[in-house]
Amino acid sequence: MERIRQALFQQMRFSILATGLSSEGESPCSTAYLYARSRKVYPALDAGLDWHLPHEDLFDVREAELTDVLKLLELHWGDKKRITFYELERHHDARGAGLWSRDKLVTACRYVFLSRRFDPLFWTTLVERGNCPVEADLITEAADDGIYLG
Repeated sequence: MERIRQALFQQMRFSILATGLSSEGESPCSTAYLYARSRKVYPALDAGLDWHLPHEDLFDVREAELTDVLKLLELHWGDKKRITFYELERHHDARGAGLWSRDKLVTACRYVFLSRRFDPLFWTTLVERGNCPVEADLITEAADDGIYLG
């Protein structure tokens, strides 16, 4: 039964991505939603679309994990205390054996960025040279990069 659920999840994922990527401007999906689906990030910031609801446990970045990162980012943004990627990584023990890896944290932040959360200064500080790994540069790339069927 679990293999069938995973197959249905992948089939829905590919259908959403194929439709979204081929129907320039006509898709009901935002770039952020398409990115989240392509990278298996639970698209919690996309209200109105509910295709992901039955499959929460099949995402690589689950809703609770995304919410945890988002709360920390919101706390720093709201208090006007900037945070660097390395600080975010240390907070989530992304270099240890916990839930987070550096790649997973970059992917979650990229989704938040594409969802147009926070101001440009916030993101500039997060990915400032010397305070982030080179992989973190992906967070603030142009909006049409990084969405693929794979």
